[in-house]
Amino acid sequence: MSSRTLRQVYLPAKGGLDTTPDSILLQPTDLATASNIEYEQHGGRFKRGGTIRYNAVQATLSGTAATISAAADFWRFGTVSTPVQRIVLVAATQNAGAIYSGGTDGSLTLLKAPWSAGGRPVNIRIAQGLAIFSDGADTVQAWDQTTMSTLSDCMPDFEGCTYHLRRLFYFGVTGSATSSSSIGYTVAGNVADATGSDSGAVIFDEDDGDRVMGISDPWRERLFIFKGPNK
Repeated sequence: MSSRTLRQVYLPAKGGLDTTPDSILLQPTDLATASNIEYEQHGGRFKRGGTIRYNAVQATLSGTAATISAAADFWRFGTVSTPVQRIVLVAATQNAGAIYSGGTDGSLTLLKAPWSAGGRPVNIRIAQGLAIFSDGADTVQAWDQTTMSTLSDCMPDFEGCTYHLRRLFYFGVTGSATSSSSIGYTVAGNVADATGSDSGAVIFDEDDGDRVMGISDPWRERLFIFKGPNK
């Protein structure tokens, strides 16, 4: 027989019933031992997938084996709803580097050489139908799956960038304490225009003994800026 008495539940004032996490989300104590896993931003943990060799023929430059320093998966939609997939990568020896495009069969096509050199950190960003290549020293390059070109005459050489709110946010421009501690951004809707009236820069405590060393992908409509390496 059902009871007519309803038990009252009192929650502490400083806390309460948390209904926001996913019911299947693992708690910190649920994993005693785990290896080869990925951590996502919302707290999920997943087994990392396996690997397979992409290109059977090693990339070489002037007969010397080149080391791949960056790669990205580049999808682009044209006038139809079927996308075209290309793998873009940068491979370099100690003295020289080059930009390649790869098909789904693992074949590599040389796009530009020389560009970059061994030991430089290379950044590849996909934005507005372009694969954008930067390393902080050589002229920024862009490829639209057809033509390789300099991104723009007005674009400075930068180390890395991210794409957010239809703008390119870039860092690692050398030349002064102000530029090394700032994030530049392009005109909205045109990642190739860094000098238009809608472009600009945000300075983070110039000449404080550190420089901007990284910028995050967009997360909850925000970008996170990292300065270092001394403090």
